[in-house]
Amino acid sequence: MNFDRIDTELVTGLLLLIGIGPKIALVPFLEKTKGMDAHKTREIDTRMVTVAIVTALILFFAGAFLMKLLHITGGAVSIGGGIVLMLLALKMTLRPEHPPVEAEEGSERVIDHHQLAVYPLAVPYLLNPVGMTVLIIASDKAHSFWTYRDPL
Repeated sequence: MNFDRIDTELVTGLLLLIGIGPKIALVPFLEKTKGMDAHKTREIDTRMVTVAIVTALILFFAGAFLMKLLHITGGAVSIGGGIVLMLLALKMTLRPEHPPVEAEEGSERVIDHHQLAVYPLAVPYLLNPVGMTVLIIASDKAHSFWTYRDPL
């Protein structure tokens, strides 16, 4: 990556760093796994990262196809991503957080760790709406996996 001039690769890399990053998911991960044993925490962490990476790859490889199929532009995807981000922010602000999905087992309530790893940790924290929007738009601009078309 060349930092001498601003180009598509630099902007995409920086936006992906903002949109897909462990720094965003670290605090919720630590909060939700507080008091769990190391094995369960490692299992949640592994599933969380796997789900985020697989979702990101699917969005990158299918994003351009979906944009053409649904006849939407990059601007519409950006506006949609902003609306989803706003709705998530409003949900977090206005409603108290619900406990993770739980399964009844006898008289004790057991947390479903697999569901916790997917939502809310992997999506929307690790792979948030900004990252999803960038991946979809980047896939439309990609000529191949390694090169981008000039947007102008």
